Amino acid sequence: MLEAVRMQAKGTSLRRREAKVNLSTKLMLDKLKWEMSETESTVWQGRASVELVHDLANPLTVMIGYAGLLTEEAEDLMRLSPEKAERFQEYTQIVERAAEYCHHLAENWRQAARQSTECTDVYLVTLAEEVKKVIFFSNTAIVTTGLPSALVRGSRFELARILQNLYRNALEAGATKLQIRITCSNDQVGMTLKDNGAGMDEATAKNALKGGFTTKSHGTGLGLSICRHLLGAHGATMGVESSPNEGTSFRLSFPLVK
Repeated sequence: MLEAVRMQAKGTSLRRREAKVNLSTKLMLDKLKWEMSETESTVWQGRASVELVHDLANPLTVMIGYAGLLTEEAEDLMRLSPEKAERFQEYTQIVERAAEYCHHLAENWRQAARQSTECTDVYLVTLAEEVKKVIFFSNTAIVTTGLPSALVRGSRFELARILQNLYRNALEAGATKLQIRITCSNDQVGMTLKDNGAGMDEATAKNALKGGFTTKSHGTGLGLSICRHLLGAHGATMGVESSPNEGTSFRLSFPLVK
């Protein structure tokens, strides 16, 4: 009973921190969008800034949430409990990964003019699970299946940005299950993300892919635009199928690494 109360208290504390960060992020986004509308000559800079803040919001929320947990666990470690010490180490690693992600986004903005991106071989199944754990607190609604050997060539951090945005869209659309399946055929690696959320009609789905369009009261319409841009840089494509009250499926297709 005591443990259940402690877990509930931790959850409440995390939600409060997340709400505070989300409010701060919204105010920052509103200011940036106003600056974009007032200064057309530098609109590309404003848009890039909005995109940066948009993608930084999620990992920053994770960092703040886990930082609170680390503080509480540190107090318990005074009793030198091996089990708690192991959890402390796990939380620390998650915070470090989220921090690395934030650093990459900031560095990518600073060096945007150079158009330099470090590409490596990336296992999509491993990356999908890592984004689930690091950015979405190991949300059990997200289920990954498919070929662990499916390999693509690209920037690990940029590919993580794509998955982050697609996961977030599904969960914010009310999905209680997001099924991710990874396959290989001919010279392509396919990745399907199917959710059971609210879904969209044909016109809404078409507009969503264009970018700058949103049905959310506090949305920016940038998520899918970011995904399309980053996928294009990787030689990949994205398609969508959706129906109201039946969920949405995104189909990503990457060149196969041989």
